[in-house]
Amino acid sequence: MLLLELPNEILWTILHFVPPRDSLCLLKTCKSLYQLKQDELFWREFARQYGMIYLHPHQTWWQFYISGDLKKTCPHIHDRFFMETLTKKAMVFWNTLLSFSSSFQQQQQQQQQPSEKEKEKEEKRTSLFYACCQEQGQKLNGGGLCLSPHCQFVGCGDAFFSPEANPGHLREHYHATGHTCVLKLSSLHFCELFCYACNKPVGFWGFPSMEKPIGERYLVRSIVQTLVNTFPKDPYLKNQAIERRRAIERRLVWSQQSHEDSYIIERSWFMAWNEFLFEKTDQIPGVLLNKSLFCSMTTNTLRSDIELGTDFELVGGVVRSYIERVYDIDGPVVSAYELQWKPEYRKICESILFRRHIMQRGPQGIPSDP
Repeated sequence: MLLLELPNEILWTILHFVPPRDSLCLLKTCKSLYQLKQDELFWREFARQYGMIYLHPHQTWWQFYISGDLKKTCPHIHDRFFMETLTKKAMVFWNTLLSFSSSFQQQQQQQQQPSEKEKEKEEKRTSLFYACCQEQGQKLNGGGLCLSPHCQFVGCGDAFFSPEANPGHLREHYHATGHTCVLKLSSLHFCELFCYACNKPVGFWGFPSMEKPIGERYLVRSIVQTLVNTFPKDPYLKNQAIERRRAIERRLVWSQQSHEDSYIIERSWFMAWNEFLFEKTDQIPGVLLNKSLFCSMTTNTLRSDIELGTDFELVGGVVRSYIERVYDIDGPVVSAYELQWKPEYRKICESILFRRHIMQRGPQGIPSDP
C-alpha cells in the first residue's frame, strides 16, 4: 500500500513521531506528498489531535506545524472558550481587585450609612465572586481568578518554593473541577495566565529568554487586554479600578528598577506611561513601538547615539513581559545585557551601569522629566 493511500489517522500517527523538519523532507520526496503541504484541512485536523483549535491570524496550520509550536502550545485555552464570556469575567476581575484593595475599603468606611438601594447594589456587586481566603483574613496577593466560563472562583495560589507540597485553593479547585486556566492577581505577576494542566505559565513568561509560541502569545494578549481595559460602567467603580491598576503597575515598576535583567524602551512611551501612573493624565498609553531607537526595523539594528534619560529608559524583565501582554509591543526590544559585548555601544552600557548604581543606593522611584 502506498503512503498516500493510508487513512489520515495513520498518517497523523506517523507524523506524530517525526520531527517537523524531517516531515518537510518527507513531503519533498514526491509531488503527491508535497501537495499535502497545501492541504490546510489536513493540517488543521492533525492539530486537533493535540487539542489545538486556535492559531495566530497571520499563520497557516501548515506553518503552525512546521514551526514546532504544535507541541509547545497550551491546548487548554482557545478563543471561543474565553471570548464569549470575557466581558462578564472582566467585571468579576475588577470586583475582586477592588474588594481586596485597602484604599477602596477605607473609602467605603468613610462614606455615610448607605441606603437600602445602595446596600442591594453592593450585595449584587460583591456576590459576583467568592474569595476562598477571605474567611481566613488573607490578602489576595498570591491568588488568582479562574478563567473557565461561568466560574467565578477566586482563591490563593501555591506556596512559592513547594507548590505541590503546599497547594493553594486554586490548585485544589483545579483538581476538584478540572478548570485548568487561572489569571494571577498578585502585584508582581499581575495578569499572567497559568495552566494547571500544563503546570506552567501560558503566553508570556517573566523572563523573555523563554519565548512562547506566537499563537499562544497572541491569544493571551487578547484575553488580558480585554480584561484590563473593560472597566466597570459605574463612574465611581471605574475610577477606583483605574486607581487600583495604577497602584499595581507602580509597584511592579518599583520592584524592577534595580534589576540587572533590563530592557531598552522608548522614553516617549515610558513618560506617557509615567504620566498615567502618577495621575497627570487619564490617557492610557497605546502600543510600544520603539521605532525611534533603531536605524532599521528590518535589521533590528539599535542606534549607537541614543542616550539614557533622553531617548530611552530601562525596564526589568518582568515589566517588559507585562508591557507586552497588557499594552502590546509592535517592534524589537533589546536587552541591555546583549550590548555589553559590542564596542559601538560602550557609551550606552556605561550610562546603564551608572543608572543601576544610583538606583541601588538612592531612593526608589520612576525617573521623571529633568
